[in-house]
Amino acid sequence: VEDTGQADVRQYGAYPLAFWTNNTERMRIDSSGNVLINSGVYLSWGTNGASSIEGSTVSNKLQFRTNSTDAMIIDSSQNVGIGTTLPLVRLQLERTVSAGTSRTAPVNLLYLTSDHPTVGYTGFGTAITHYARTYQNSTKTEQSKIVFTEQGDSVSTAGSTIDFYTKTLSTGSVAPEFRMRINYNGNVGIGTASPARKLCLYEDSSAQTQIQFQNSTTGIGANDG
Repeated sequence: VEDTGQADVRQYGAYPLAFWTNNTERMRIDSSGNVLINSGVYLSWGTNGASSIEGSTVSNKLQFRTNSTDAMIIDSSQNVGIGTTLPLVRLQLERTVSAGTSRTAPVNLLYLTSDHPTVGYTGFGTAITHYARTYQNSTKTEQSKIVFTEQGDSVSTAGSTIDFYTKTLSTGSVAPEFRMRINYNGNVGIGTASPARKLCLYEDSSAQTQIQFQNSTTGIGANDG
């Protein structure tokens, strides 16, 4: 199929279908059914480039655009940038605000959400987990995590807590243990999930020092502090 040599579909060799425009091949479907699109060509919806995906074999990137603006990029290092075309780490979120936005208030970049089909009660929530292998264990397991949970079983008593977990030294796949809580009322508990004061330290052994202050020369013994 040809139109004055400017746009045509060709079938030849091991590549059954090749699509040309302006005397240049733009896309082909090979004998295995794989679709190959030229580097730097947009796959667009509606206006060319407005809502589109662009792949490049020059910079080895995959770039997504919405409303004619770069929205997300996966670069040659597999770094993902949302709101930026130059991500420096595995995932980088960036938001450019308008001139009228407050200069003294934080900008929300990430929401962690969870939803129960009925309703979440005390303990339901979301978590950020460090999941990795260790020198002693080649299998990846939970190492530490921050847990955000709901507190209260009715609308009138709804609150939230932030819990911190770390894994004790071990050679096995022991789960991270609870270490600290910031409670719904602002109380902080170290070693306890029910702090009754602004700062509460709990140790289940009376032989352990509760709090210790030290510098390079004093306060470093087992019973100091």
